Amino acid sequence: MDPVPLPIQAAGPARLLTLTAPPLPGIAGWRPGQVLAAVVRAAVAPGVFELEIEGSRLQAASRLPLEPGQTLRLSVRQTGARPVLQLVEGLAPEAVLRQGLRRALPRQQSLAPALATLAALAGRGNEALPSAAERLGRALLARLPDPQQLTAPGAFRRALEDSGVFLENRLAAAPPGRPPPVAGDLKAQLLQLVQAAGPAGRAPLPAPDAPPPLPGSPPRPQAAVPPPPEPPPPPELAARLEGAVARIQLHQLASAARGDSSPWPVVSLELPLRHGDGVQVVDLRIRGEGGGGGEPPAAWSVWLALAPAGLGPLRAHVSLHGDRVAVTFWAEDGGAARRLKGALGALRRRLAAAGLQAGRLDSAAGRPESPRPEPPPLVDWRA
Repeated sequence: MDPVPLPIQAAGPARLLTLTAPPLPGIAGWRPGQVLAAVVRAAVAPGVFELEIEGSRLQAASRLPLEPGQTLRLSVRQTGARPVLQLVEGLAPEAVLRQGLRRALPRQQSLAPALATLAALAGRGNEALPSAAERLGRALLARLPDPQQLTAPGAFRRALEDSGVFLENRLAAAPPGRPPPVAGDLKAQLLQLVQAAGPAGRAPLPAPDAPPPLPGSPPRPQAAVPPPPEPPPPPELAARLEGAVARIQLHQLASAARGDSSPWPVVSLELPLRHGDGVQVVDLRIRGEGGGGGEPPAAWSVWLALAPAGLGPLRAHVSLHGDRVAVTFWAEDGGAARRLKGALGALRRRLAAAGLQAGRLDSAAGRPESPRPEPPPLVDWRA
């Protein structure tokens, strides 16, 4: 069985900007390698900026923490219908990380409450919600998989690719003249919803129920969130959606942080799943091992956390080397740990049916030791 192909890069933080607005006539003359001077004029939406280049106003999507008034030097990396620019000067990698964290931390909101709030408004219909936002919201909710759907061949890989953390990489890799395959991308859908939902409310939202995904932080179990009994006003929905985009940006920044000499980053992401009428989130950290130097990873290591009904907080570590898989579960509830241990035989049979050779399968009560010590934070998110 081939390793799961993911758009994980061995390079440092992505410093790309992808033009999102219709191309202007002057862009046709751009050539790969050409260096352009740009000024950031405005932040249009989370992750979307208005740039002035050669006297023209353009919109670009990027996970760079850009601020209005910044002057940048950009190299043309890709031309065509959706040009891609790469930052040449303006921000050092550590500055990108620090500024991004400071920008996203105050706005971030947990994904499950944000999407459950969306379900309460768009899922039930609401005259106060703009029709475009309701349509986009229904489409986003319909694309959320449920746990059973993730067992289908290729479904888990597609869910990872559509988690939002790979959006800019996929935009940059799209063949010229073809629309990028990001219709199901969570971050792309949320950005569209933010623009369609109208201005966000200014009233403070409740503190996120899950700590932010900072660089080096382990995955944390999160309970399923049902839709609120009373749908909130659309401005609160817009604020929660902006917070959800900021949380995905935090995952992107955490994935870009370099903590050791490995050629592969620890990819940090969350997968929202349908859970009845509400939303359940699976928190993951994925890393390739071995390879490098142009070669793909020889093995994969995955840490994940969730809180399924009936089992409570649950963590797991999965390692994949070729066709051999090893899995260890940790359940905070002792009874849940015993139930998982009793199901390991069935898991071994299902892995064999999928063409995989099961190595060590185990279940324990409690929590795992941290796979590696967490680095000191660049910013105090509680401040």
